[in-house]
Amino acid sequence: LTLVGDDPMKRESWVKHPEPVLSQADGLNGPGHCSVFSDGKTDYIAYHVFDDGKTEGWQNVHAEIFPFEFNNGKIILK
Repeated sequence: LTLVGDDPMKRESWVKHPEPVLSQADGLNGPGHCSVFSDGKTDYIAYHVFDDGKTEGWQNVHAEIFPFEFNNGKIILK
């Protein structure tokens, strides 16, 4: 989502990106919901993914954490 208005609490202040910010790759589906955090020097994104080739159920879910940066409005994983 991109904040385009003055009040982040109003629905009309937001515009949804036309394409996913993160998507499926290399047999990994997801990402699940994510969190963004920083250690003061580097920004990180953490999310869960589902591995298509593994067992059934929650055994095929794992977490990913990557440093990232923004480039021309896109998230670039480092």
